[in-house]
Amino acid sequence: MLSLSSVGQSVGLVLSGGGSKGLAHIGVIKALEERQIPIDFITGTSTGAIIGGLYASGYTAEEIQAIFLSDEFIDLMRGIKDEDYNYYFKKEKSTASWVEIPLDLKDFSSTTLPTNLVAPSGLNFEMMAVFEPAGLVASNNFDQLMIPFRCVASDIENKESIIFREGNLTEAIRASMSYPFYFRPITVEGQVLFDGGLYNNFPADIMHSEFRPGVIIGSNVSGNEEPPTEDDIISILRNMMVSKSNYSLDSNNGVLIEPNVPIGAFDFENLYELIDSGYLSTIRKIDAIELKVERRRKPEQLSEMRAQFNDQKTELRVSDVEVRGVNENQAKYIQHVLHLNKKDDESHLEGLKMRYHRLSEDDKIVSLFPKLVFNEKDTSYTLILDVDLNKEFKVDFGGNFSSRPINTGYVGLHYNHLGKLSYGLHGTSYFGKFYNSAELRARIDFPTRFTFSLQPFYRLSRYNFFQSLSTFFELDRPSFLVQNETFYGLDFSTPTGSNSKLMVEFGNGEFRDDYYQTDNFSTTDVPDRTSFPTTSVAVKWAKNTFNYKQYPNQGLNVLLSLRYNNSVEKFRPGSTSVGQSLFESNHEWAEARFLYDHYFKQRGVFRLGGMLELVYSGLGPFNNYTASVLRAPSFEPIPITRTLFLESFRAYQYAAAGAKVIFDLKNRFDLRLEGYLLQPYRRIDRQNSNEYVIEESFERRFTMASATLVYQSPLGPLSFAGNYYFNINETFLQESPFIFYVQFGYLIFNKRALD
Repeated sequence: MLSLSSVGQSVGLVLSGGGSKGLAHIGVIKALEERQIPIDFITGTSTGAIIGGLYASGYTAEEIQAIFLSDEFIDLMRGIKDEDYNYYFKKEKSTASWVEIPLDLKDFSSTTLPTNLVAPSGLNFEMMAVFEPAGLVASNNFDQLMIPFRCVASDIENKESIIFREGNLTEAIRASMSYPFYFRPITVEGQVLFDGGLYNNFPADIMHSEFRPGVIIGSNVSGNEEPPTEDDIISILRNMMVSKSNYSLDSNNGVLIEPNVPIGAFDFENLYELIDSGYLSTIRKIDAIELKVERRRKPEQLSEMRAQFNDQKTELRVSDVEVRGVNENQAKYIQHVLHLNKKDDESHLEGLKMRYHRLSEDDKIVSLFPKLVFNEKDTSYTLILDVDLNKEFKVDFGGNFSSRPINTGYVGLHYNHLGKLSYGLHGTSYFGKFYNSAELRARIDFPTRFTFSLQPFYRLSRYNFFQSLSTFFELDRPSFLVQNETFYGLDFSTPTGSNSKLMVEFGNGEFRDDYYQTDNFSTTDVPDRTSFPTTSVAVKWAKNTFNYKQYPNQGLNVLLSLRYNNSVEKFRPGSTSVGQSLFESNHEWAEARFLYDHYFKQRGVFRLGGMLELVYSGLGPFNNYTASVLRAPSFEPIPITRTLFLESFRAYQYAAAGAKVIFDLKNRFDLRLEGYLLQPYRRIDRQNSNEYVIEESFERRFTMASATLVYQSPLGPLSFAGNYYFNINETFLQESPFIFYVQFGYLIFNKRALD
């Protein structure tokens, strides 16, 4: 292939980096093909390396466009995994965590911060599936691709560019696109490599030195950084990291195309317009290109050239797995998870894909990098899996800051170990005025054909409600209700699919509610107290594909729960009780709950969602109204409702439904409009301060509505919200049924004992 220059004028194509702006390169290639301009050599950086590598590997411009415009690719670039490959069984329970920091207890100086926003393992697998067939045809020699190819990465230790001429094609291109703090860097032959654009974002010099073509056509969608200013830390850091690149070409043998792409590097909107911009910019320069390039490559010649190359590609059937970067026991665990079956089609790459993604969900694994090696004896492949493990200890921080008095901090400490078994020990704590909790939980995973986990746990929780809805600018009255829970037990779970699992819980606990049954109390009064030790057994089936743990706008959440409880109620009157005495009673009851919460596919700028919840509880009334309503199931569809004691939305039996309209204003910005209706059947109706009845009818119903502007930041959601409550009993909401608040972070707590 390198002899082209000796038989006719050769043409080299240089593709710059530039993030999503680089999709304009696809339009450039389309226009060149349309005018039969040959492309004999390609050099690229970052996005230019991906597009150039695909074209050099035998993909057409239309196929490259289809890859980049697919929902799967866009989601991978945003760090979102297709819901079919989410492994719900391995996902740890949601916490209010914002950031995780791995710890090395032997050497704190080696403690690291996260180096990427996007989880890399899914992207690595897709790149392997796309590039490995061509790389194997070329025998890892980039001159033997359909079009000779070079890409560059950056060695930040030696402050120099690395040129890839040979080796694993997937590895080379993945290194070239490892944009700092967005994609995780990879290690190649002991060197940690980052995005090639740090030191050479337009590799025209490499095109000249490596191939010496007669004509160089350059497509550039980037530029050098503006000079830093003393008060702009981002500008300073970018200038420190990125060297200036030369984006010019010699006018004697070069033509520079510069598509107009006024968007951010990681903006994945309006991608068609980006491709069109590259096409139109090339057409504007086509006269200059045709004057310099005399040769033409007819479509049938190009098709024959591509067919000859692609016909050498073989089906990717994997016959063996070799695990690197871990010890022998860890490798055995990983191979058990992949459980390669050579007797059926599961050995094909598509069959392995599901199990690979399940492995990547393990919190003990930071990243997976797969490569293929050809076995000539049986024309199969060995999967080489480079595994990067998490440090065994990590700490995470988070919480919620709110304009209401519910500010909560979160700290978690975790120990994870991978050997023949996978196990971990997790301690989580929440602390604040409204909520305090501590949980210790262990988890042991058994990677057998019948996969399951055991999780013993011990949890303390305290909810401290207030009598007003004041903001932090106002004073609160004393707390009128405090709930304390101590609960311990054992959870068993097993997957029933990629996105679902079956759970069985055995638990025992002590619950204590301190409360006043009157508004006339002070800080010196002693509250009434209801305590009840409880034994509980629950069976649950859950499916969850939500894309965010709070304020999701995509996916499905289904829960079916059956629970049996046995308890002894013990009542002790406080200083404000009149005519009440010590009381004790046994309770034995069953509960059933069904939840269906679905966000439908996006159509344009908005999407619709719907929710249905059905609850049945056989619990009988307690000694008094407050104790009874406290233990009735509660409808809490909006995050803020978890912090409010709303008697109207509590009932022993009810049906609830909701509708949601979400406007996708821009990437990570949503405007949410939500409305919910609760239809109770068996509810507690207060007659006066000490009397109540159990009302079994459909006469009353209650509604709430919410409007929320949400920004899903990399740390957590920032929300501006207003809620409205209609036709309810609470005096403080009848006076002012609107609640406005601003929050940053997660209103996520440790699970309530009997939920």
